[in-house]
Amino acid sequence: MSRLVPSGVIDVEALEALIDARVMRVLAERESLPALLTVEDAARLLSMSPRSVRDRISEGRLDAVLDGRRHRITRQALDAYIASLENCGKSRHRPPPKSRRRSPAEARKEW
Repeated sequence: MSRLVPSGVIDVEALEALIDARVMRVLAERESLPALLTVEDAARLLSMSPRSVRDRISEGRLDAVLDGRRHRITRQALDAYIASLENCGKSRHRPPPKSRRRSPAEARKEW
């Protein structure tokens, strides 16, 4: 929810205050996390579905331990997964490859 000033421009100070409050809530919530998280807890923290978290576990992208028949995720494994996402995002955006099409003149030179 952003507040608009009469001119229709977003109030930057109000937006920064909302972001700061959200960051503080997330940090406080993280400090109160148990040593082992359920799939549902990890999904909530990662803003994804529990099915997606289970998929990441089965793919080996997110480490988990079995507690009986249920997976549990350590805070360290969750932090490592988030760090891996930050690292792979940098290399994902590559410039498009150059066209390999040749001009007719270049094609004739090869003949």
